[in-house]
Amino acid sequence: MPTRRPWATRSTRPSPWPVRCAPRPRCLPRTGRHLRPHLAYHGATLGRRSAGGCRGSTMHIETRDAGISTPRHDRVALLVLPLATFALHALTWAGYGIFRDELYYLACGRHLSFGYVDHPPMVALVAAAVTAVAGESLLALRLVVALAAGLTVMTAVALAGELGGGRYARWLAGLSAMLTPGFLGLFGVFSMNAFDLLAWAVLWWIAVRYLRTGNERLWLLFGIVAGIGLQNKVSVLFLGFGVVAGLAVAGQWRPFRRPWLYAGGLIAAVIFLPHVLWQVANGWPTLEFMRNAMKGKNVSLSPVQYLGSQALNTAPTLVVWLAGLAFLLFTRRGRPFRSMGFAYLAVLGVMLVTNA
Repeated sequence: MPTRRPWATRSTRPSPWPVRCAPRPRCLPRTGRHLRPHLAYHGATLGRRSAGGCRGSTMHIETRDAGISTPRHDRVALLVLPLATFALHALTWAGYGIFRDELYYLACGRHLSFGYVDHPPMVALVAAAVTAVAGESLLALRLVVALAAGLTVMTAVALAGELGGGRYARWLAGLSAMLTPGFLGLFGVFSMNAFDLLAWAVLWWIAVRYLRTGNERLWLLFGIVAGIGLQNKVSVLFLGFGVVAGLAVAGQWRPFRRPWLYAGGLIAAVIFLPHVLWQVANGWPTLEFMRNAMKGKNVSLSPVQYLGSQALNTAPTLVVWLAGLAFLLFTRRGRPFRSMGFAYLAVLGVMLVTNA
C-alpha cells in the first residue's frame, strides 16, 4: 500500500492570502504593481503562466493586500509630505492680505443658493461653514485651502504608487505637487480652484487604480467625486471627457461593455442636477458670463502661448511632468496605463481648441 503523502489530505481550495511562487519569490511583488490590469482581480486564480511570470504553479491573488501593503518609507511619504505642505501654507497664510475673490465668496456664503452667475454652490457652502465655525476669519479660510493642498500632495504620492513607482518616484511626485509654482499660488488663496485641483487629483488616482486592479466598482466612486467636483467647478467635465476619450483611443473597451462606467456617470449627473436646474430656472446665466468674459476679460492665447504659460507655471517641475507623460505614452511599463496619457492629450486638445 503506497504511503500517503503528508499533503494529500489538504484542501485544494485556493488560499485567501497571496501565495508567493517558490523558488522565484520576486515574481509577485508585495506592492502588486507588476500585475497586469484586469488580471489582478480579487480571488483570481492564474494557471500555468501566471501574471507574475511564474511557471508550473497556481497563485491566488488578492489585490486588496497589494493595494494596502506599502513599505514603511511609502507610509512616511504619505504622511510627511502632506503635513509639510499644510505647514508651508499655514505659515505663509497672511500673504498680502485678503484677495478680492475671497470677499466675493464670503458674500456668496451669506446668500446660499444652488448656483451663482460664475460658479456652482460648493465654494460658497464651504465659506458659509467656515464662517459659522470661526467667523469671517482669513486665517480659517486659508487653513481650509492648506488642507486641500496637503490632500492633493497625498493623492499625488498615492498616484505614483499606483503607477508602480517606488520610494524615489513617490517622494519626487509629492515634492513636485508640493512645490509647483502654479500650485503654490492657487493654494495660497481661498477659491474654488484649490478644491478643483484636489478633485482632479483624486479622479486621476481612481482611474489609474481601476486600470491596475480592474475593480469596476471604482467607477461609482469616480462618479461621486466627479459630481462633488462639478458642484465646485464645471471644468471637471473636461477631465471626464478626457478619461472616456483616452479609454476609447487606447482600445480599452471593457468599461463600455459593463454597467459600472455608466452608473458612475449617472451618479455624477444626479449630484450635479440641482445646479443644472438652477441654471435652467435662471436662463443659463453662467453661459452668458462666460461669453462676456471671453470678449472683455480673459486673454485669448494661441496654442504656443498657452503651452508656454503651462511650462512657466510648472517650472522647475516641468521635467517631471514631461517624463511622466513620456512614461505613459512610450514605455513598456506604462502601457497598461496608456489610456491616461491619451486622456491628458484629449484634455489638452480641448484647452487648445477653446483657447483655454
